[in-house]
Amino acid sequence: MNGKVTGRRKRENADFAVFEGSLRVIEGYEDLHMIQIIFRIIGGLILFLGAGVLFAGILVATGHSLHLSAVSPLMFCIRLSSVVLLHAVIGIGLLLLRKWAALALSILALYAACWSLLAAIHPVNSGSGDWNWVGYVWAALLVIPLILTVKYWNSLVWRRKAV
Repeated sequence: MNGKVTGRRKRENADFAVFEGSLRVIEGYEDLHMIQIIFRIIGGLILFLGAGVLFAGILVATGHSLHLSAVSPLMFCIRLSSVVLLHAVIGIGLLLLRKWAALALSILALYAACWSLLAAIHPVNSGSGDWNWVGYVWAALLVIPLILTVKYWNSLVWRRKAV
């Protein structure tokens, strides 16, 4: 080809240049802003989940549930408050775009994904027609926070800088 670029090669280079230019736009400010919005939405959802856990815990504690707790009321209150406090801290941390909150969410979600995958691989008392495959889907969904945290680690901060 002695250094000459053929017509087909020019078209391939032009297509790649257009594709590369669109990637630069995606990786710019708009991408950073969208990722921050996604982390804040996840933080809001975790706060909402914490409120739901608190509400369900209050229903169980007052006896309005068929699934009453087998532990003492004091131990139940301690467990409930620790779970709600964990949800609140991680949710507020994600709303403020903190690295430690994203890391905590990723570790907890990865732990749940491993248990879900283990239950899907080794089901207990499974028969034909069981939905064991849902464990694989659930595990894949629980890995998403880890992927987001690793990919967009630089858009988060450890703590707000002092002014």
